[in-house]
Amino acid sequence: MIKSSYLGRLKQLDLFQVIKNILVFLNDADLNTLMLQKVTGELQTAFDAFDKAIIKARKTGYTELLYELDSDRDTAYRGFVAFLKSYLSLPFPERAAAAKAILAIVEKYPSIPVLPLREETAAIINLLQDLDTPETIAQIAALGMTEAVALIESKNAEFETTYNQRTEKEAQVEVEVGKKTRLVLEDAFRNVANAINGLEAAIGEEPYRILSDQINREVSRAKQ
Repeated sequence: MIKSSYLGRLKQLDLFQVIKNILVFLNDADLNTLMLQKVTGELQTAFDAFDKAIIKARKTGYTELLYELDSDRDTAYRGFVAFLKSYLSLPFPERAAAAKAILAIVEKYPSIPVLPLREETAAIINLLQDLDTPETIAQIAALGMTEAVALIESKNAEFETTYNQRTEKEAQVEVEVGKKTRLVLEDAFRNVANAINGLEAAIGEEPYRILSDQINREVSRAKQ
């Protein structure tokens, strides 16, 4: 069984290496017998598109930096939201209530990490403004998340400054393409993981044991 298919927090080049290695594992297996030809082909196609996008990005220092800064702010945001949600199931009523109140504000801005670049920058700015009230500041502090909010703000500001130092059209096209191809690649890997897990449930684990172990080790190593 594939234990985790979430690669959203990996940096661009780490994601590239992980998927490259996973494709080696897949292509060394008997894809026909394992009934994984289709999802492997889709993963290869998505990987090739991502490869082209990051090669183009690396030709320009600013573009490569924007990839990293966008990834950093996405990671900071996702971590903040995940931490809030974790409080909802804990036996601390006051903290759970604070987390719920903050999440109600956050949920006014759905899917921030997948928004187009300029829209994401604006959404984060607006979210931070909504969080900047005495009551919410106190709730954030009570949960020990003041630094997490400050990190989102600093990463977003750093991205905006760097973005503005580029020609707008150049930055928009190159980084948007890279972000889009990354999301497609992450989805393609999730499809591979879901296919393996589904087939294991239907047929049995043994035919997929070696492949699953290889993928699990690779994903675990990348997240360390």
